[in-house]
Amino acid sequence: MKKKILFAGISLLATFHLTSCSQKEMTEPDTHPILKIGSVTATSLNDFCASVEFIPLETNEESLIKGMKKIVLFEDKYFIFDKEMFSIFIFDKDGRFVTKIHRIGQGPGEYTFVYDFNVNKEKRRIELLVLPQRVLSYDFDGNFIEMTQLPSPPLSYFSFECTNDSAYLFYTVPYFDEERPFIHLSGLNAKQHEYNAFMFHDPAVALFGIYLYKYNDEVYLSNFISDNIYRFVDTSYVVAYEWDFGHRMNDFMKTMKSTPETFNKIVPEYIDIFNANEKNHARISCFEADRYYYTHISQGRMRRMTSADRNYKPDSYNVFYEKETGKYHYFKQTEEGCQFKVLHAGNDYCVGYIDSECMPDILERRAVENIDVFENWKEDDNPILIKMNFK
Repeated sequence: MKKKILFAGISLLATFHLTSCSQKEMTEPDTHPILKIGSVTATSLNDFCASVEFIPLETNEESLIKGMKKIVLFEDKYFIFDKEMFSIFIFDKDGRFVTKIHRIGQGPGEYTFVYDFNVNKEKRRIELLVLPQRVLSYDFDGNFIEMTQLPSPPLSYFSFECTNDSAYLFYTVPYFDEERPFIHLSGLNAKQHEYNAFMFHDPAVALFGIYLYKYNDEVYLSNFISDNIYRFVDTSYVVAYEWDFGHRMNDFMKTMKSTPETFNKIVPEYIDIFNANEKNHARISCFEADRYYYTHISQGRMRRMTSADRNYKPDSYNVFYEKETGKYHYFKQTEEGCQFKVLHAGNDYCVGYIDSECMPDILERRAVENIDVFENWKEDDNPILIKMNFK
């Protein structure tokens, strides 16, 4: 069977028109959950975790990580995407280095830039989304298998999720192009397309960034400055649920109005507007498990990538929201001293990495079981992973 490719992109149309399928979805009664979050809570790992594992990643010349962006846990192996090294590192369940994919070049199986990666669990492959418009496949030992050329347009693909072994959801670069759909499905042949009108009301919203995740074989999308989390349904979409911190980011989002002439300068202007209100927040990531909704938000100034902002680090918070009770855990740092960011979730666990800045607090409080992991950690070592197994 030929691959079916589901492409997600952003149309830069100024109107919000929908296909007949999505019109039906969006005119149905709005019954999606609204997750109301109040003030920051005092939170211990024991409040939502049955057990916690701290995994120190082996550090050597071959395994040194500079910028961890994504983690996939599969068959007791951690697959880690380093966004700065354009590499995929593989570690075993105890953090021992196994191998890596680092193929900078222009030959077969090589690349010059990596946007994203996926572990295809059905085919047991590692798939890299690379420039230009290609997916490169490798086995779990890092051996190159094949290259898949993606259609053009669009000119760039930023991220993707595998819905099953033959269908993929891609997020693509936005353009002012009324003829090009922003989601389309390639069926049994490349010329067969079904179009979907998923889009934010304004193209500038898309440039703040998006985050894709998968839960129960369905793909979800979060925008960095939107309260809504969307779930894709065939070639349409619905609002799956909505975060409510008492300050509506959707209202801020709807103030954006760009045109082809103003598009290049509109994002810096709206970063200034964002930074002017301390209540504004950016949603860095989202996940879902059987018991919890999770999000990681950033509060404070949004960076404009200037020299003055290069070392600025905003306040970041984790939120775990219990589906059944509505109870939430909203914290920057746990009572044990842990600050972390989650990059992967399963049905009953999640995995992230410990922020190195909180190491002194962890050592001072000595409230975690395997404190020796932190006592042995050195400043130049790889990050320590945290695996939280939910109650």
